[in-house]
Amino acid sequence: MPASTLLKSVVVSSAPALGALLLCWASQACSPHADHEEAHTHADEPEEEPRRKVTAYGANALVFIEHPHLVRGELAEYWVHVTVLDSGAPLTQGTLTLRVGDESFVNSQPKRDGLYIVQGSVTRSGWPQATLEIAGPQLTTSVALGEWSVHADRASARAQALAEAASAPSDGVSVSLETQWSVRMTTAEAALRPVHERIVVAGVLEPALGAKAQATAAIDGALLPLEGGFPVRGQAVQAGDILAWVETPLSPSERAQQQALELELDLQTLAVTRERTQATARLRYAEDELNRARALRERGLATQQRLDAAQQEVALAHSAQQTAEASHKALEALLNERKVRDPRGVGTTSSGNARQPVRAPITGIVDEVSMAAGTTVSAGTALCTIVNPKQLQVRAAVPEHHLARLAHAQRARVTLVAEPNMELWLDAKQWSQPTQLEAQTGALAWWTAITPPSEAWRAGMSVRVEIEHGTEAAQLAIPAEAIVQDQGVPTVWVMRSGEEFERRIVTVGASNRDWVHIRAGIQAGERVAVRGANLVRLAALQPDGFGHGHAH
Repeated sequence: MPASTLLKSVVVSSAPALGALLLCWASQACSPHADHEEAHTHADEPEEEPRRKVTAYGANALVFIEHPHLVRGELAEYWVHVTVLDSGAPLTQGTLTLRVGDESFVNSQPKRDGLYIVQGSVTRSGWPQATLEIAGPQLTTSVALGEWSVHADRASARAQALAEAASAPSDGVSVSLETQWSVRMTTAEAALRPVHERIVVAGVLEPALGAKAQATAAIDGALLPLEGGFPVRGQAVQAGDILAWVETPLSPSERAQQQALELELDLQTLAVTRERTQATARLRYAEDELNRARALRERGLATQQRLDAAQQEVALAHSAQQTAEASHKALEALLNERKVRDPRGVGTTSSGNARQPVRAPITGIVDEVSMAAGTTVSAGTALCTIVNPKQLQVRAAVPEHHLARLAHAQRARVTLVAEPNMELWLDAKQWSQPTQLEAQTGALAWWTAITPPSEAWRAGMSVRVEIEHGTEAAQLAIPAEAIVQDQGVPTVWVMRSGEEFERRIVTVGASNRDWVHIRAGIQAGERVAVRGANLVRLAALQPDGFGHGHAH
């Protein structure tokens, strides 16, 4: 095709790219086929004998071959185009072997991305089977091309060529493979598959129950920072960490009571220490006495009664020593707790004021801080909010008219609105729901706890929740992306050949974000444009489509 027609065919989705494209079209300077010294177009071929076009599919390969109608013994040039189906990209490297009956023609050097020129002659007329073998890092496959006609003379070949051209439909939309490759167009085969019906609702990520808590003041008093200051937003804390102090002055009577309590603790400390020392000494003496009794008994110098009495004394001493150790540990824990409240004293400051810590109730990240040095606070005042980012819940708002379907929910897909590629599949049995609708929205809150798969999942983010609630039997289905709304009418573009598409109006059935059932409009085995389908619709608006023919 002329360079201007080809350049006109390159369509991209973004406005800046489209502007560059139009400039390229006008200048004709950026054509991938601008090698005028070697190029010849379809128009260069005699009109009275159009080239034969073959479209075939293999494992992840679309093959489109153009060649003259074959005559026994005549050298023919085959234009072999290969597309990698799953990516929509052209084949750029590899060896192609075209087999026509017993003849084999090989080429391992593409003329350009996606196009191989293979030459060869077939020595016998008839209807040989043809195949194309592809071997390379992108593809390794064999594609059946069906029976090819090899004529005995040029006259019969020309007659068949003209007959085929006359009977070919003329209502197709042309989109050159170069254009398809530029947008990485993909296609899919219409085939039987079940489609899960889904409810799509909006949702939000929230801290899970128990994953958000507030650190509060334990007593009335003045708020004081730690030596390093108050906690800051984003700071990681562990459950039990001291975040601040609340200090309150003691009255004379309270101070006297505090001093009396401290005196009592001192006396208890002395008593427990003495009891522990005595119990340890008693146990040591009893064990020594038992050893002596055993030695004397072995020599016949002590009675069995003395040995039994020594063993009993060891048991009693051991029990007393365990009791003393337990009392000592309990007292130590009490004293340590009071020291934590104020490292400078047991429950009081050096000025005689009482001091209580503000502790982190859970492990997590500081989210909100309401602390200022010297501020007077009351017991129970919330001073700091802590959130555990590793414990989230999804809350979805299900409209009232979907409640009947919700009763049959099987599983749900949760997708971040900001990152559509990030998703979670959750069993519907994990979700909880209240018995009443929310008064303000008239929707039912449907929620479940999740473990965030990455740090990208954060409380407050919007999510899309797709709830599967039923499965239809396997029916003809195509990817949902293949459906193009043309003036409100669902249409698809069926690939007739490698570079020609046909518009079909379809009747759709059950659908979800991935697949849609087709009740009428296409047949099983037909391939439809998926990624880039809208490009074909735009090409249909052009007189010659996008790239009616191309240079080789």
